[in-house]
Amino acid sequence: TATTEISTLSLHAALPISTVFLPTGIISGRERSTWYHTSPPFMDWDDVPDLMSGGVVEVQPHGVAHFALPKLGDEEAKDEILGSITELGERVGVPSHTYSYAAGRYGPREQAIIAASPVRGAVTCDAGINRADTAWTALRRTAVYGWESDGEFASILEGAIDGPSAVRRARAAAAAARLRVASRLRTFSIA
Repeated sequence: TATTEISTLSLHAALPISTVFLPTGIISGRERSTWYHTSPPFMDWDDVPDLMSGGVVEVQPHGVAHFALPKLGDEEAKDEILGSITELGERVGVPSHTYSYAAGRYGPREQAIIAASPVRGAVTCDAGINRADTAWTALRRTAVYGWESDGEFASILEGAIDGPSAVRRARAAAAAARLRVASRLRTFSIA
Protein backbone atom coordinates (compact mmCIF):
# COMPACT_ATOMS: atom_id res chain seq x y z
CA THR A 1 0.00 0.00 0.00
CA ALA A 2 1.01 3.64 -0.35
CA THR A 3 1.21 4.05 3.45
CA THR A 4 3.60 1.10 3.75
CA GLU A 5 5.77 2.46 0.94
CA ILE A 6 5.92 5.91 2.55
CA SER A 7 6.72 4.40 5.96
CA THR A 8 9.46 2.27 4.42
CA LEU A 9 10.93 5.27 2.61
CA SER A 10 10.81 7.31 5.82
CA LEU A 11 12.57 4.54 7.71
CA HIS A 12 15.34 4.34 5.11
CA ALA A 13 15.72 8.13 5.13
CA ALA A 14 15.98 8.15 8.94
CA LEU A 15 18.59 5.41 9.35
CA PRO A 16 22.19 5.17 8.18
CA ILE A 17 22.66 2.82 5.25
CA SER A 18 25.98 1.43 6.41
CA THR A 19 27.83 0.80 9.66
CA VAL A 20 31.61 0.84 9.91
CA PHE A 21 32.93 -0.95 12.98
CA LEU A 22 36.11 0.68 14.30
CA PRO A 23 38.87 -0.88 16.44
CA THR A 24 39.58 2.23 18.49
CA GLY A 25 43.17 1.48 19.50
CA ILE A 26 44.17 0.87 15.90
CA ILE A 27 42.40 4.03 14.70
CA SER A 28 44.19 5.93 17.48
CA GLY A 29 47.57 4.47 16.48
CA ARG A 30 48.12 2.92 19.95
CA GLU A 31 47.71 -0.65 18.66
CA ARG A 32 48.93 -2.48 15.56
CA SER A 33 46.98 -4.86 13.40
CA THR A 34 48.13 -8.39 14.09
CA TRP A 35 46.18 -10.13 11.34
CA TYR A 36 48.20 -8.71 8.42
CA HIS A 37 51.80 -9.60 7.58
CA THR A 38 52.24 -6.02 6.38
CA SER A 39 49.58 -3.75 7.76
CA PRO A 40 47.78 -1.49 5.31
CA PRO A 41 47.18 2.13 6.27
CA PHE A 42 44.13 2.62 8.47
CA MET A 43 41.93 5.64 8.83
CA ASP A 44 42.51 7.77 11.91
CA TRP A 45 40.22 9.88 14.07
CA ASP A 46 40.55 12.86 11.71
CA ASP A 47 38.89 10.75 8.97
CA VAL A 48 35.85 9.74 11.06
CA PRO A 49 33.88 13.03 10.86
CA ASP A 50 34.16 13.00 7.05
CA LEU A 51 32.98 9.40 7.01
CA MET A 52 29.93 10.29 9.10
CA SER A 53 29.21 13.69 7.56
CA GLY A 54 26.70 12.60 4.93
CA GLY A 55 24.48 10.80 7.40
CA VAL A 56 24.77 7.61 5.37
CA VAL A 57 27.46 5.95 7.50
CA GLU A 58 27.57 5.45 11.24
CA VAL A 59 30.47 4.11 13.30
CA GLN A 60 30.28 1.54 16.07
CA PRO A 61 32.83 -0.22 18.34
CA HIS A 62 34.87 -3.21 17.20
CA GLY A 63 37.28 -3.68 20.10
CA VAL A 64 40.39 -1.73 21.00
CA ALA A 65 43.01 -3.85 19.22
CA HIS A 66 40.76 -6.27 17.28
CA PHE A 67 41.88 -9.20 19.44
CA ALA A 68 40.20 -12.61 19.28
CA LEU A 69 38.28 -12.23 22.53
CA PRO A 70 38.11 -15.93 23.55
CA LYS A 71 41.92 -16.00 23.67
CA LEU A 72 42.08 -13.17 26.24
CA GLY A 73 41.86 -13.37 30.03
CA ASP A 74 38.69 -12.13 31.72
CA GLU A 75 39.91 -8.61 32.49
CA GLU A 76 41.60 -8.23 29.10
CA ALA A 77 38.38 -9.23 27.32
CA LYS A 78 36.38 -6.79 29.41
CA ASP A 79 38.87 -3.98 28.68
CA GLU A 80 38.89 -4.82 24.95
CA ILE A 81 35.09 -4.56 24.71
CA LEU A 82 34.26 -1.81 27.19
CA GLY A 83 37.32 0.31 26.32
CA SER A 84 36.22 0.42 22.70
CA ILE A 85 32.62 1.31 23.56
CA THR A 86 33.74 4.10 25.89
CA GLU A 87 36.42 5.58 23.63
CA LEU A 88 34.23 5.61 20.54
CA GLY A 89 31.43 7.38 22.41
CA GLU A 90 33.85 9.98 23.72
CA ARG A 91 35.49 10.54 20.32
CA VAL A 92 32.36 10.84 18.16
CA GLY A 93 29.99 12.25 20.77
CA VAL A 94 27.32 9.65 20.11
CA PRO A 95 26.62 6.69 22.40
CA SER A 96 27.42 3.32 20.87
CA HIS A 97 24.52 0.93 20.34
CA THR A 98 26.01 -2.12 18.59
CA TYR A 99 29.30 -3.93 19.18
CA SER A 100 30.96 -6.16 16.57
CA TYR A 101 33.05 -9.09 17.79
CA ALA A 102 36.49 -9.09 16.12
CA ALA A 103 36.56 -11.86 13.50
CA GLY A 104 33.15 -12.89 14.85
CA ARG A 105 34.87 -14.70 17.75
CA TYR A 106 32.81 -14.77 20.93
CA GLY A 107 31.45 -17.06 23.60
CA PRO A 108 29.27 -16.95 26.72
CA ARG A 109 31.79 -14.79 28.61
CA GLU A 110 31.85 -12.15 25.88
CA GLN A 111 28.06 -12.20 25.67
CA ALA A 112 27.89 -11.57 29.44
CA ILE A 113 30.24 -8.58 29.10
CA ILE A 114 28.04 -7.17 26.33
CA ALA A 115 24.88 -7.82 28.39
CA ALA A 116 26.33 -5.70 31.21
CA SER A 117 27.47 -2.92 28.84
CA PRO A 118 25.53 0.11 27.57
CA VAL A 119 25.12 -1.24 24.01
CA ARG A 120 21.83 -2.73 22.83
CA GLY A 121 23.30 -5.51 20.73
CA ALA A 122 26.37 -7.27 19.40
CA VAL A 123 26.89 -8.72 15.94
CA THR A 124 28.75 -11.85 14.97
CA CYS A 125 29.97 -13.14 11.61
CA ASP A 126 27.28 -15.82 11.72
CA ALA A 127 25.11 -15.40 8.65
CA GLY A 128 21.38 -15.74 8.88
CA ILE A 129 18.12 -14.33 10.03
CA ASN A 130 17.60 -13.07 13.55
CA ARG A 131 14.48 -14.59 15.05
CA ALA A 132 12.64 -13.84 18.29
CA ASP A 133 14.85 -16.35 20.15
CA THR A 134 18.15 -14.98 18.79
CA ALA A 135 20.25 -13.58 21.64
CA TRP A 136 20.73 -9.81 21.26
CA THR A 137 24.32 -10.41 22.36
CA ALA A 138 24.95 -12.65 19.32
CA LEU A 139 23.06 -11.19 16.37
CA ARG A 140 23.55 -12.73 12.96
CA ARG A 141 24.24 -10.58 9.93
CA THR A 142 24.56 -11.00 6.24
CA ALA A 143 27.48 -9.25 4.64
CA VAL A 144 27.04 -7.58 1.28
CA TYR A 145 30.30 -6.31 -0.16
CA GLY A 146 29.14 -4.60 -3.34
CA TRP A 147 30.90 -6.80 -5.88
CA GLU A 148 28.12 -9.42 -6.01
CA SER A 149 26.38 -9.96 -9.31
CA ASP A 150 22.63 -9.33 -9.44
CA GLY A 151 22.08 -13.09 -9.23
CA GLU A 152 24.39 -13.49 -6.22
CA PHE A 153 22.72 -10.55 -4.47
CA ALA A 154 19.27 -12.06 -5.10
CA SER A 155 20.52 -15.38 -3.67
CA ILE A 156 21.79 -13.61 -0.56
CA LEU A 157 18.41 -11.93 -0.08
CA GLU A 158 16.72 -15.32 -0.49
CA GLY A 159 18.83 -16.76 2.33
CA ALA A 160 21.44 -18.71 0.35
CA ILE A 161 24.13 -18.04 2.98
CA ASP A 162 21.97 -18.10 6.09
CA GLY A 163 23.55 -21.23 7.52
CA PRO A 164 26.90 -21.77 9.23
CA SER A 165 29.92 -20.94 7.08
CA ALA A 166 32.14 -23.66 5.63
CA VAL A 167 34.78 -22.78 8.24
CA ARG A 168 32.32 -23.17 11.12
CA ARG A 169 31.02 -26.46 9.69
CA ALA A 170 34.61 -27.76 9.35
CA ARG A 171 35.45 -26.72 12.93
CA ALA A 172 32.30 -28.43 14.25
CA ALA A 173 33.08 -31.61 12.27
CA ALA A 174 36.67 -31.65 13.57
CA ALA A 175 35.49 -31.17 17.17
CA ALA A 176 32.97 -34.01 16.78
CA ALA A 177 35.69 -36.27 15.35
CA ARG A 178 38.00 -35.48 18.28
CA LEU A 179 35.20 -36.37 20.71
CA ARG A 180 34.60 -39.70 18.92
CA VAL A 181 38.32 -40.55 19.05
CA ALA A 182 38.56 -39.56 22.72
CA SER A 183 35.50 -41.67 23.51
CA ARG A 184 36.99 -44.69 21.71
CA LEU A 185 40.30 -44.25 23.54
CA ARG A 186 38.52 -44.20 26.91
CA THR A 187 36.55 -47.33 25.96
CA PHE A 188 39.74 -49.05 24.79
CA SER A 189 41.69 -48.20 27.96
CA ILE A 190 38.86 -49.41 30.24
CA ALA A 191 38.52 -52.79 28.50
